[in-house]
Amino acid sequence: MTEHLVEKSVVIAADPDALAHAVADRFLHRLRKRIDEGATAHISLTGGSMGGRVLAAVRQQAEGIDWSRV
Repeated sequence: MTEHLVEKSVVIAADPDALAHAVADRFLHRLRKRIDEGATAHISLTGGSMGGRVLAAVRQQAEGIDWSRV
């Protein structure tokens, strides 16, 4: 198993939608980077209201993602 160490940070946003978009931005940045490196991305999704907001934000911003690599 390959371990990818990423610096952890706390994100504070003005409201839940702003937080969801910030999380989606970071997720998509990392996803694009992994795909661009030729790797397959494995993800695990959370439920709950924030998880749903993040997925909605991802859907809005995910243009150009090769989902066959995920």
